[in-house]
Amino acid sequence: MEIESHTDTVGQFQRTTRICHTPRGDLRSVKQATADVYTTWQVEHWCKGLDDVDRALSVPYQPADYDASDLGRVRAELGDHGVVMASIGDPAYLAADLMSFQDFLMWAFEETDHFAHAVAVIAERVMENLRRQLDCCVVECYRIVGPEYFTPPYLPPAMFQRFVPAARRGDDTTHPLPRQQGATALPWENRPGAGPDPGNRL
Repeated sequence: MEIESHTDTVGQFQRTTRICHTPRGDLRSVKQATADVYTTWQVEHWCKGLDDVDRALSVPYQPADYDASDLGRVRAELGDHGVVMASIGDPAYLAADLMSFQDFLMWAFEETDHFAHAVAVIAERVMENLRRQLDCCVVECYRIVGPEYFTPPYLPPAMFQRFVPAARRGDDTTHPLPRQQGATALPWENRPGAGPDPGNRL
């Protein structure tokens, strides 16, 4: 899918605007950063409403290709000082991140079935990409990103139970696919009532 991108200087920021031409119309995303701050600000998310979500989901799915040719060098450099970790975006989080946080909350609360449909579509794609990644290589640890979006005070426990199934929660089992390959899956403290994402705990 074609995405146009250009970067402009806006005050102290380098602001990058991307336009995605979907089968149902264009989507726009804007991010900005400064040279002396190690972060990126999301100024404008891809989706501002349900029509934009439908446009995003209309993009034909193309499975990801993985290249692990550099993995041996990375492991050799790490030695006994660390482990190689890959990140897996939780499908519900990836749906939520299409919108700004406040818009995502209203979407999940007021258009729950529409949100559930988006999660289901994204979940199929995430799982296929994960299978392909594991076929390419298996690393020691998998970080599951995003389930904390579905915990209080943002959303009630019922939303967590619906959108973050036990197979991805890690309270009873780790993520099944990495575990079948002998790896460890580490979700954040993502049960209802848990504290914030501890970030770089590894």
